Amino acid sequence: MHATVERQIRDSGLARTFLRPNAFADGLTAPVHEDDIAAVAERVLLDDGHEGAVHRLTGPVQVGAIGRAVGHGLRFVEVPPDQAGPELFPPVPPHMLQALVKALEATVGGTPETTDTVERITGAPARDFARWPGDHVDDFRH
Repeated sequence: MHATVERQIRDSGLARTFLRPNAFADGLTAPVHEDDIAAVAERVLLDDGHEGAVHRLTGPVQVGAIGRAVGHGLRFVEVPPDQAGPELFPPVPPHMLQALVKALEATVGGTPETTDTVERITGAPARDFARWPGDHVDDFRH
């Protein structure tokens, strides 16, 4: 789906820069804070040299930050991919669920990709993911 949209934008002839954020807190990943995405987008819009670029955005690897932010431990329960249902990912359209589960399954046991893109473009290192749950602690309590 993303590749189709990017191809259509490329084919339009418009000047463009693609920002490809990494995961947002699924599995063992290097999630990127949305404020870092915004900071990179700002620099891309204001600075020369990004036209036609594709920037992969990650933060540093983090585990357990949400539990610390809400003040209690979270329990990790591995669910076999064939048992992952829509209740685990309510916002994901049902026809895309298995593709998402397969993508997450592929990350098990691997080393998450990390990039220096946020720091290289903005001049500041990517925010530690431990900051994100604190920025959104009220979202977890509702």
